Amino acid sequence: MNFWALRPISRLVIGVLFICSCQQIEKKPVESRIDPDSLKIKASVPATEHPLVQDTCVLPEGWVLLESDSEFVVDLPYATTNNFTKTLVYPCMKCLVREKIAKKLDLLRPLLKQDNLKLVLRDCYRNTESQAKLWRAKPDARFVKPPWRGSNHSRGIALDVELMNSNNELLDMGTSYDDFTQRSYINSDEISLQQSINRNKLKAIMKSVGFTTIRTEWWHFDGGSSKNVKLEEIQLPCNCIAVQHSSQQ
Repeated sequence: MNFWALRPISRLVIGVLFICSCQQIEKKPVESRIDPDSLKIKASVPATEHPLVQDTCVLPEGWVLLESDSEFVVDLPYATTNNFTKTLVYPCMKCLVREKIAKKLDLLRPLLKQDNLKLVLRDCYRNTESQAKLWRAKPDARFVKPPWRGSNHSRGIALDVELMNSNNELLDMGTSYDDFTQRSYINSDEISLQQSINRNKLKAIMKSVGFTTIRTEWWHFDGGSSKNVKLEEIQLPCNCIAVQHSSQQ
């Protein structure tokens, strides 16, 4: 059909209809526009109402939560991914020990001050779930106890430690923490004289208050016999700021 052959009035009507249809097409995106508020992601639980948010750590009787101070540095690799598993073994940096271990550490303060040293705490209490994670990553009983046997860390009577000087530098022990080679054996002959001297210094400091060593790890010290000391399952909220003891054993 020839548009220009139509009568003027017909051309006018068709023109009006065409313009109206174009306006409706242009309005469609506006009508289907998504409300920006509907795109906002809202937390299902406000931070202040999260079940792990607590002001107080409730500990069983006879347990102590250690913190960094002038003589001790709490720095747990298992609370980071910078460890041999390359994963987060602990949810947070909490160093928990039995009270008798904390008392032994208090006795170390004058010795550490005398030599301008700090004791770096690398591992403290470890629950059996964490022990199982370590075993899966390193199923070698020389360095990691099978979870069904239990580690003295899981009993709260073992510590992994290093020494730090007044310049906040770690003393060279011949290997890094958790090296897991024969160079890590406490009496290894594959290390230098100075490294051996540093190990003997650490050993002498810890033994002076009753800690004992194990053959395969220069950093591991037991604070007593494991006989009649049960494996414990203790979970702490990561953001607690104080300690309160429960009445239960």
